[in-house]
Amino acid sequence: MLAIAILGSNIHWLIIISGTLFVLLILLIGLIFTLQAFLLLWNAWIMWRHESHTLANMLTLYLGLAILILPFLGNLLSSHVPQPVSYFWKTLQQNRFCCKVF
Repeated sequence: MLAIAILGSNIHWLIIISGTLFVLLILLIGLIFTLQAFLLLWNAWIMWRHESHTLANMLTLYLGLAILILPFLGNLLSSHVPQPVSYFWKTLQQNRFCCKVF
């Protein structure tokens, strides 16, 4: 509703400032999501140097590696499995964030 009010006001400097802030916010969120695997691996490296090598301390390492490897592995495996399994896998990947369980 705020965006409609800003665009409807026809105040050009307000539209430019709010549009620029919106684009910068979207780019920052995209950058954080893109770099999350590398941030997890950096955290795992710090934990590896300063803490003991237990499973609990290596969870960020496993999670960072999984975020980096699983998309490539999923694309590779989808071409070598039967079509119903591939269809199910692609549908599951597309719908995993839009469905909420209550």
